[in-house]
Amino acid sequence: MLSVESKLVQRLAETTASLKEYEGKISENKEEIEQLHRDRLEIELLVRQASVKVFLEEKLRRLSDEIEERVGADKTLFDWLIEYEQTKASVAEIDAKITESDRAELIREVVGQFEQSQRKLYLNVGVVRLDVSPALRFTEQLVTSLTTSFLIGRR
Repeated sequence: MLSVESKLVQRLAETTASLKEYEGKISENKEEIEQLHRDRLEIELLVRQASVKVFLEEKLRRLSDEIEERVGADKTLFDWLIEYEQTKASVAEIDAKITESDRAELIREVVGQFEQSQRKLYLNVGVVRLDVSPALRFTEQLVTSLTTSFLIGRR
């Protein structure tokens, strides 16, 4: 009888160990399933985003083609765009030279004063109305400041 009870307790211990092992595997499987679910949701979102990206890229291509066609057909607009890019490059080049100058702070001060001024002077060129007052005020202030700085520096 003792032997039967001993075997029964031993089987019960083995069953308990197996049960714990299975519970551990079930827990691992649940965690893996949850991670797979999160991964699936992330992939679905990425696929939707990629789909929207492809759609927007195609839209950009069509818009670019249309803009290119219209600009090509309008010589004036084409010339303005070229002039715009050239002017933008010139501004960047001049800005780099100003930044490298020993008098960069003085120039920044003059530009700051210039930007605060609100008087406007317009020049009509065909159908375009240009505000030229900033350029005139800037030039005036720049010449005045540089002259003053030069004269002070020579003393």
